[in-house]
Formats: sequence, C-alpha cells, structure tokens
Amino acid sequence: MDDALNKLAAYLTDRLGAMIALAATLVLAAGGYWLRRLVSSPSGSQGKIMIVVLPFENLSDNPQEDYFADGLTEETIAQLGELQPSRLGVIARTSSMKYKHTHETVDLIGRQLNVSYVLEGSIRLADQRVRVTAQLIQVSDQTHLWAESYERPLSRILSIESEVAQRVTRSLAMELLPSQRAGLTNTREVNPEAYEAYLLGRYELRKQSREGIEKAIEYFQQTIRKDPRDARAQAALSEAYWAGSTYYVAPLDVMPKAKVAALRSLELDDNLADAHVSLGNVLLFFDWDWPGSEREFRRALALNPSLPDAHIGYADYLATLGKFDESISHIRQAYALDPVSPSVRPEALWIYLFSGRTQDFIEQCKKLIELEPKSGIAYALLAEAYAQAGRLNDAIDAGNHATSLANTPVVLITTAAALARAARPEEARRLLNAGLEQATQRYVCRFNAAATYVQLGETERAFESLDAAFLQRSD
Repeated sequence: MDDALNKLAAYLTDRLGAMIALAATLVLAAGGYWLRRLVSSPSGSQGKIMIVVLPFENLSDNPQEDYFADGLTEETIAQLGELQPSRLGVIARTSSMKYKHTHETVDLIGRQLNVSYVLEGSIRLADQRVRVTAQLIQVSDQTHLWAESYERPLSRILSIESEVAQRVTRSLAMELLPSQRAGLTNTREVNPEAYEAYLLGRYELRKQSREGIEKAIEYFQQTIRKDPRDARAQAALSEAYWAGSTYYVAPLDVMPKAKVAALRSLELDDNLADAHVSLGNVLLFFDWDWPGSEREFRRALALNPSLPDAHIGYADYLATLGKFDESISHIRQAYALDPVSPSVRPEALWIYLFSGRTQDFIEQCKKLIELEPKSGIAYALLAEAYAQAGRLNDAIDAGNHATSLANTPVVLITTAAALARAARPEEARRLLNAGLEQATQRYVCRFNAAATYVQLGETERAFESLDAAFLQRSD
C-alpha cells in the first residue's frame, strides 16, 4: 500500500505540480475527506471580553418573518465582531441560534458558552417600519446594564444596528477609533425590498442544502439588481457560490462566479471581512494561488477575528502547507467561539487525521456525534479513524452507522475507504459504486474515489479519478 501511495505522489508531482501533489497526497493519506473549507475560529479569544448575541425574538404578527429577526441577529454579530477585534470576542451565529425558542437562563447560557455578557432583544416589523428592543445583561449577577428601544423606517435599519453596537461598546468601556465611529455614524439608507431579499438570502444560505443555496443565490441577485452598490450582497453572493462547490456542483461551474462577486464587493467596500474570505477560498481551492489566499485570509482576520469562515480558510491554508500545530490552534479557538454547534467540526476533523493525532481525531469525531447524533459524515470519518488505528471491528460498526444515516456521495465513498482499509473490499466496492452512480444526478468529487481505489489496490483507477479531479478543479 505504501508503494502505491508513493507512486501516486510521484505521478501527481509531474501532473499537477508540487503544490497540488502535496494537497492530493494528503487526501489520499487521510483515506477520503477532500481538501475543503476547514474550521472556524476567532483569533485569540483568551483574554477577550466574550459576548453572545441571542436570536432576536420576532414580535411581528407574521411568524414567517422569523427570517428578519434572524438576519438582524446575524448582522449584529458581524458588526460587533468588527468593532473591537483585540478586546471583544463574539460567539458565532451557529452557536447563538441553538438558543432560539429556548428558555435557558442567562447564567446557564453564560456557562455553556463561556461568555461574560448576553445581548438579547426583539423586533417588530409593520408598515415598512421596524422597532427593535435590545438589552445587555452581565452574566455574573444577571444585572441589566442597559435596555433601549429603537424605531425607524425600514430604510434606516442599518442605523439601528449601528446604535446597538455603539451602545454595547460604551457599556463595556471600549473606546472606538475615529474611523470606527465614523463608519457607525454614516450609515446609508437601504432599499427596503433589497434588504428584505438580502435577509431572505441569508436565511436560505444558512440551511446549507442544495435547494437553500440555489434560493440564496436568487435572492442575492435580486438584492443586487435593486441595489447595485450593496457590497454585503455581493459578498454574500460570492459565499453562496463557493458554499455549493464540490458538495453539490462542480467547482468549474461556480468558483469563477464567486471570484467575480468577491472582487466586486471589495471594490465597493474593502473593509468587508466576508468578501476577503470568499476571495481567499477561491484563490486557495480554485486558482491554487497560496500566497494570494494567505493575504486575503489574514486581511479578513485583521478586520474581524470573530468571523468563523476567516479561520476556516486560514486553517485550510495552514494545513495545506503542513503547519498542523498552527492549524489545530485555530481549531481549538473555533470550538471556543462555536462551542454548542456541530457546524465547524466536520470541517476540522481531517486536520487531526493528517497531523497523525489519531486518538484526538477519534475523540473529536465522538464529540461531533454527541452534538449531532444523526451526522452520517461524523460516523464515516470515525470509521476512517478506527481503520487507521487498527480497530477494524469498530470501523465496520461506525461505517454501518454512517450509511444508515446518509447516502450522499461523500458519506458513501468515505465509508468505502474506511472499509477497504478494514479488509472489507466487497462492501467497499459496493459503497464506492453507489456513490459514483450519483454522478448522473449531482457532482461527485473524484478525489475521494481515488483514495478508495488506493486502499483497494486499484492504482490505475486511482490515476483515472485523480485525472478527472484535476480537470474538474476539484477542491
């Protein structure tokens, strides 16, 4: 098996160049989880004042307007993350949303998320006017530091977001830079229809389903048609394009579009961390421009260290270079910022595997299963971890769990690689073929197939799969 891997590495060096060879060889060694968006984390949450923005309650008559309350929550999180990057750490949206429609106490939330402050509020939307009530609570004694209400025309929603952010920083005795104060004061009016379309797009994108991503793209395009100078909509459009890459569609079909939208966003506002992240992902995964991707991720982290996707991309970059200690440091920070959501964990697991930390890898798989018991990919990766550790019966059991929960190509083919390593070649071939058969209906990443073929000793088919992955610019 080692000889086959060595031959593949040599082959890739000639075909793809040294950088791509390294990336693909890492995929093969891991047994099947492709180089993809990795982890999220904030930079250095230690020593920062930590705050969580709980989901704003929708007090409108129409419960279907939850998307608006969720969108305001997400925008507030983003704005706070950009204000005091060296002093203020903001819990990620994915963990915050876990508390929607729950009645957990502030004390319990503070302990679960390890935060000192909680910002909560409500929103009522009616007749093109919006009323927001917000209050900041200190966790240690549950005292209310302040509570205020804001009412504006919907076109002035950005001014409400800015006033809430300023009130938080004043309450925490944080002095803003003149440029930050100016940015919060000089908020522009929005086209109400464009803004609603933008929030609907964010709502659909959060689903991370194929249908949700497609709807999100439509909404963001609608926003841009109504407001061509909306930089955040351009950044969100770019994010939606690359979010579907490899999982649902071929990178060739969407990554160039993601790059165009990211560049347009940065033309309108170079201080948007989201746009730098999107451009960094395109440069890393599609253009294979590693110095360029490092530049973009570093810029994003400087602008908003609490932005999960910035750390996802940067950890990806570091791991691709083999800098696993640094990458794992970002993973741990990600877990601190997003402690009760499973969203960052699947993306981070392969770094533990590549770095040789097999036991840590197993424990992290188990943690993901604890957070999301029905995660097929968690069990598939656990099967791979067990197989590499020589725990073959455990690998088979985990693989059976994986395929009982999901039959997506990534779950089937990753499980196939694990079973091949666990001396179950017939089952591995069956799962591999089942995954590849789905290529008539959806995009299937061929790097994973190559890894499975290596474990099965079918070197020529592995070469064919790698050729196909290269031509498709699979990431």
